[in-house]
Amino acid sequence: MGKNDGGYQNDKIWNFALTPDGGFIMVGDTNSANGDAIGNNSFYGYYELWPGYSEWFGTFDNWIIKLGPDCEVPQLTTATSVDTCIGGDVTLTVATTGQKINWYVSADAITPVFTGAELVLTNITADTSYWVEVSNCRCISPRVKVAVTVNPIPVVTVNDTAVCAGNTAMLTAASAGNTINWYSSETATAVLFTGEEYSTPELFATTSYWAEAVSPEGCTSQRVETSAVVNAVPLITVQDTMSCLGNTAVITAISEGNTINWYNSATSTEILYTGSEFTTPILSTTTNYWVEAVSPQGCVSARTEVAVTVNTLPLLTVADTVITICEGTPAVLSAASAGNTINWYGSETATQPLATGNEFIVTGLSVNRSYWAEAISPEGCASAKAEIMVEVNALPTISAQGAAVCEGSIATLTAFSAGNTINWYIAQNDTAILFSGTEFITPPLQESTSYWIEAISPEGCATARTQVTVTVTALPVITASNTDFSICSGTTALLSATANGSNIIAWFDSETATTPIATGTDYITPVLTEEASYWASAYNQQTQCFSGKVRFTVSVNNNVVPVVTFSYQQSSYCYSSNDPSPVLAAGFTQGGTFSSAEGLAIDAATGSITIRDSQPGDYLVVYQVSNPDICLDYGRFEAHVAIESCDVVQRGISPNGDQFNHYFDLTGMGVMKLSIFNRYGVEVYNASNYVKEWQGQDNKGNELPTGTYFYAITKNNGGQLTGWVYINR
Repeated sequence: MGKNDGGYQNDKIWNFALTPDGGFIMVGDTNSANGDAIGNNSFYGYYELWPGYSEWFGTFDNWIIKLGPDCEVPQLTTATSVDTCIGGDVTLTVATTGQKINWYVSADAITPVFTGAELVLTNITADTSYWVEVSNCRCISPRVKVAVTVNPIPVVTVNDTAVCAGNTAMLTAASAGNTINWYSSETATAVLFTGEEYSTPELFATTSYWAEAVSPEGCTSQRVETSAVVNAVPLITVQDTMSCLGNTAVITAISEGNTINWYNSATSTEILYTGSEFTTPILSTTTNYWVEAVSPQGCVSARTEVAVTVNTLPLLTVADTVITICEGTPAVLSAASAGNTINWYGSETATQPLATGNEFIVTGLSVNRSYWAEAISPEGCASAKAEIMVEVNALPTISAQGAAVCEGSIATLTAFSAGNTINWYIAQNDTAILFSGTEFITPPLQESTSYWIEAISPEGCATARTQVTVTVTALPVITASNTDFSICSGTTALLSATANGSNIIAWFDSETATTPIATGTDYITPVLTEEASYWASAYNQQTQCFSGKVRFTVSVNNNVVPVVTFSYQQSSYCYSSNDPSPVLAAGFTQGGTFSSAEGLAIDAATGSITIRDSQPGDYLVVYQVSNPDICLDYGRFEAHVAIESCDVVQRGISPNGDQFNHYFDLTGMGVMKLSIFNRYGVEVYNASNYVKEWQGQDNKGNELPTGTYFYAITKNNGGQLTGWVYINR
């Protein structure tokens, strides 16, 4: 036998001999490698024999040998089998009278894995066995096998369960052959229920529960969470609706994200339709339906009742189904439906109304056209559409031309419109017809005038009134300052007239003549021996208009010899004399002219002489008269008269502003110088070539006082005159 000492170069070999009591004694040892025994030690204990060769035992594996003296073998008590769970901890215990307890992993293991009364094993994952022995001095008990059985941890499986709010949930867990406990939380100690199926209370929110499995060996699984997913009961919104007799109704329900089912009763299981919009069959009476919403999780709402009220159709009355109008005039379409709205459409299938109301006025039609009326009740029910035909009669056409006439003339206007009646009016909107027919003769017109015409077809359609204008050209204006002439027999007369603008004067020898005998402003008649008449008219060459004719009358008179004899009462007159007038012969022919030589102040019309304005001298006074216009022959008569100074000086003057006897008048006396003296002999005024300039003033122009003054006159012929004169203011 040998034991590897581990501290020598070669293994140390001990030789042992068997003793009668079953032990060994060491008989020697050696360091050789051949297995020879060497040494002479012996002691008690356990030894491990490594592979080697012995003459006694031959080749061997490890051996355990016991060396010791005779002793009492100790007793031990222990469980031979122990159960645990995977990953669990086990404490192996021994009750013994021995002193030392060793634990081994096998029956023949030499080295113990633990020494002590309790072997604690942790986190065991597989079945295993341990051997225990107890020694007391050199005596060792037989080894006892303790088997450790590792039981598996049970596995529990659960599935989440979905329920609708207000319902219980049936939770299910599976773990074959094991007991299942249910808990309200992961750490709860109170078991809610034991069994595979757990029915929860009514739930209104998602709730978690925990399940664990307990095997028959007492192994407990980990708690597994499972959820009772509580799905909301869907909400559904629906409203009662209305339909019209003989129509379907569309009922709309709203439940976002859910399936909507329709039923014909609150308890029916037959679904009429699935969807948010349910179109009913054609209804003739008010009908109820029920609707429910089903969520994707299968939760079903309470059924909601919805009523479809069926309303009667409105009654539509159309007054005229055919309306005849004239092109371009409005058509008034009428319909009635008490308490309802009337819509008008352009076609039977149109949905967009053209107008709303009992009357629909259509304008601008030129061809036949149909319209449709429909009555809509307050509930939205529509009557059948009624057709109204609008027949459009074409408007007649009319043509006409205006005219141009001269002022005061009539005009003939002509219009044409085949097969139609033509009416003439004085104003565009007048209702009184002036004339019906194709030709209308106006009254004499003084100014441009418009008329309006229209054509009326046999169907009563009228054209728009057309304006026809008569342009009236103003007559030329003739002006004659004298239309009555008197001439002497055997002479001609000069007739004159003027026309306005660029018009000319035409002369006629009768009032009705149309061909003038002359044109121009003046017309000289032939030599006349008897009364004659002529007519003049102003004429416009462009418009051919004549003014009214003006009559000129020429009277023919016989020639007359004038009476021209006259005389003056005296043949000579002094300056102090009154102014003389001629004495005229009976039947004296007036209208002539009195004349004389220069120096005699004579009135040419009357022959009166103003003495004081005349110069002294002898004068021949001549009267001449002649007037061919009144057939008066030429006449002439002469008379002599003399003007003398007679040296008569006036005795006073009265320069008081009344212009009578205002001046000291020495006219005609040929005064070369005049001197005026006061009563004291003082000269207060003088003048050369005096005529009648002194009016009672001194040489400085100052008024002389009332009183007597004296004059001294020196005449051109050298004569001298003195005297007095009185100033009377």
